[in-house]
Amino acid sequence: MSATKARVPLQVYLDRPLAIRLAQVAEQRRLSRSELVRSILTDALLQSVPPDEDPLLQIIGMGTGVKTDAADRHDRYLQLLVGRGIR
Repeated sequence: MSATKARVPLQVYLDRPLAIRLAQVAEQRRLSRSELVRSILTDALLQSVPPDEDPLLQIIGMGTGVKTDAADRHDRYLQLLVGRGIR
């Protein structure tokens, strides 16, 4: 096993209902509980984006216009822009 694939032990205490469900899903998928936990953690961590890298959060504060009601009237302002051919 290469250094990048070396596994680090982790002990986690689960509530009984969660442990039972984990065992059921692992059996259904024909995986060990450890394999299932690694798979679930990998998926969850890949889906999480640090706030400083989230493109939606990066647009906050981009507008520096004189309108102060953009949050309340954004649909109207978008209609005006589209009507002017600005996309």
